Amino acid sequence: MPLDNVNYNKHISKFIGRKVAVGIAPEATRGLGVAPTYVLGNTKSDLENKANKAVSGEGLGSISGLGSQSVVAGKFAEGSIEAEVGAKSFPIILKSLFGALSSAANASDYKHTISLLESNQHPSFSITLDDDNGDLRFRKCIIDSFELNIGMDDIVKFNAGIKSRVSQDSSYTAAPAIDYKFVGRDLELKVGAATT
Repeated sequence: MPLDNVNYNKHISKFIGRKVAVGIAPEATRGLGVAPTYVLGNTKSDLENKANKAVSGEGLGSISGLGSQSVVAGKFAEGSIEAEVGAKSFPIILKSLFGALSSAANASDYKHTISLLESNQHPSFSITLDDDNGDLRFRKCIIDSFELNIGMDDIVKFNAGIKSRVSQDSSYTAAPAIDYKFVGRDLELKVGAATT
């Protein structure tokens, strides 16, 4: 079994968030990674692989105290993404957060209806990071925490805390497409049964 000093992060040095392109896509099957369908652009992300370790209590022939060995008890990935809300990409985040999404053409636009799924297993999504060190794909991403920031004359932004399976190497070149942004003063929030 692996011992201490094993690096579970592929990246030796980190690049600043603005140099990391973040791509997302909904997973048809939970945990089966898919290539990005939308690119959030070069945004802030600190998603990385981590490990829980069980420390050994044996002294290993030394009277100085506990041994320094540990056994990996579990591997996972954790971090956050901070990005601007885009009309095409944001529904993927909301679907994972609330659980159900239906989209329908509405004149020249689309109407997205988000509703709470009464289940412990909300849809997961894949995140692919493209930076100068290489590309990583995180599968079975779920949202652990969520914050929406709306300022009157600012572009609406979100910050999502993410948990996922350990990353896999990927081959991906980000090709950002135009995604319509929202300004706080253009939004209208309605709470309740009536949405008209």
